[in-house]
Amino acid sequence: MIYNQQLTNAYWVKLSSSVHGTFGEQDLIADTVPLATVFGTPLSGRFLPPARASEIIRAYLLSFFNRFLKGEDNHLLDGPPPTYPEVEEFLSTSSQSSGPEYPMSGLLQGGDGNFYGTTAYGGASGLGSVFQITTNGVLTTLVSFSGTNGSHPAAALTRGRDGNFYGTTAFGGREGNHGTVFQMTPDGALTTLVSFGATNGSHPFAGLIQSSEGTFYGTTISGGAYGLGTVFKMTPTGVLATLVSLTTSKGTAPYDALAEGSDGNFYGTTSTSVNASMGGGVFRITPDGVLTTLAGFTGANGWNPSAGLVWSADGNSYGTTFCGGNMSLNAGRGFGTVFRMTPTHALTTLVSFTGANGSHCTSGLLLGSDGNLYGVTAGGGSGGGGTVFKMTSAGALTTLVAFNSANGACPLGSLVEGSDGNFYGTTQYGGPGGAGTVFQMTPAGVLKMLVAFGGRANFP
Repeated sequence: MIYNQQLTNAYWVKLSSSVHGTFGEQDLIADTVPLATVFGTPLSGRFLPPARASEIIRAYLLSFFNRFLKGEDNHLLDGPPPTYPEVEEFLSTSSQSSGPEYPMSGLLQGGDGNFYGTTAYGGASGLGSVFQITTNGVLTTLVSFSGTNGSHPAAALTRGRDGNFYGTTAFGGREGNHGTVFQMTPDGALTTLVSFGATNGSHPFAGLIQSSEGTFYGTTISGGAYGLGTVFKMTPTGVLATLVSLTTSKGTAPYDALAEGSDGNFYGTTSTSVNASMGGGVFRITPDGVLTTLAGFTGANGWNPSAGLVWSADGNSYGTTFCGGNMSLNAGRGFGTVFRMTPTHALTTLVSFTGANGSHCTSGLLLGSDGNLYGVTAGGGSGGGGTVFKMTSAGALTTLVAFNSANGACPLGSLVEGSDGNFYGTTQYGGPGGAGTVFQMTPAGVLKMLVAFGGRANFP
C-alpha cells in the first residue's frame, strides 16, 4: 500500500498468494536459504516468496517517487502490468468506503439479541466503524470514526452496567493520534471519554473490562513513563488514572483485555520482555496498581502472547501465544501454543500448532457452555486462512473450520457464544468482498457467512 496522509492520489497494491510474513524482514532473510514450509505448505507452492514480494514493492515505490519527485514516469502506477502478474488489485485514486471493512476484533451480543462489533477501516472517512448485525445478517453502521473522535478500532466492545457500550480506538483522538476511549449508546451516539496523549498511554489495542465495583480497566501497548505501555483504570465518566507504566522487567506491549479473577485482582499478558527471551509473560495487578509477574514465556513453552486469559471450572486459566511451541517450525519461531496455568502459576503447553492444524493465535479462548474451549488461529489450516478449533481442558484439539479466503481469512478476534447456542466471529480478510466477514458457526462446525465486507476496491 502506497498513500499519503490526506488519502488523496492514493495507490493501493494487493499481491496475490501473500501472507503477513511475506513482508517481514525475517522471512526475507529466510527466503535466501532452504525453507521447508510456511504454514505447513511448501514455500514455492502456495505463498509468494518474500524476495519476489520485495522486488515488486520496491519497483512500485521507486515508480512512485520518480513520478512525484523527479517527474520521470515509467507508467507502472497506471495499473497492473504483465511484468508483475502477482498484482491482484490496484487502485490509483482515493476511494474512501462508506461501509465497514477489515474487522480486527470479535463481537459482543447486546441485550437486544443483536451483535455489535468494530472494523479497523471503512466508514464515511475510511478510519473505522462500529456496526450492529442481526443474527440473520442485517448490517447497520452506527458510528464512522473521523480521526478526532478516534480511528482504527482494534478491540471488541464492552457492555457497561448502564446499558451503553464502551470501547477503544488504537489511533486518533485530540492529543496526537495516540488513541481514545469512547462510550456509545445503543442507537449509536458516541462520546469520546479519553484522548490519550502518550505520557498517560498510547495506542490501546485492547478492549475494556468493567470491574465488579464499576470501574473500567484497560491497557495500552505503548506510552506511559517509559514508552512501553500502561495499565489504566477509568471511571464511567472518563476520569483516567495510570496504574502502572510498564518496564522490560514487568513485561511490555499488552495487546488484549484484562480478566478479573475471583480474588478481585486483574490478570493479563504482555507480548514482549519479562525475561532474556523477550517472550512476554502473564501478570497480576491489584485494583490499586501493584503488579506481579506470574510466568514468563521462553519459546518452547510459548512466545509473544497477544491474548488474555479465561478461567475454567477446574480452577485453571487458559491462554494462547502467537509464536513459540515447536521451535523447529516457522524458521525457528514456532507457530504458537495453547497453554494452561494453574493457581500456583505453573505453565503447561497443551497444544503446539504445526501450521497444518492452525498457526498464530492472536485472540483469547472462549469457554463454551459445553465445558470445551473454543478459539481461532489467524493462519494455517488446510485452506491457509486460519481455523476455528475446539479443545478439551486436557488439550485434545479438533479443527472445526478451515478458512480458505473465499469463506474468510485471518480471524483475529475471540469467538462469542450466542444465546441461540451458535458461535459468532469475524475474519479480517477474505470473503466475496475481500474485506473480511462476520460468520455464524454451529457447535458441529457448520459455517454460515452473515456479512461479507468490502467491494474488492480498497485493500489497506
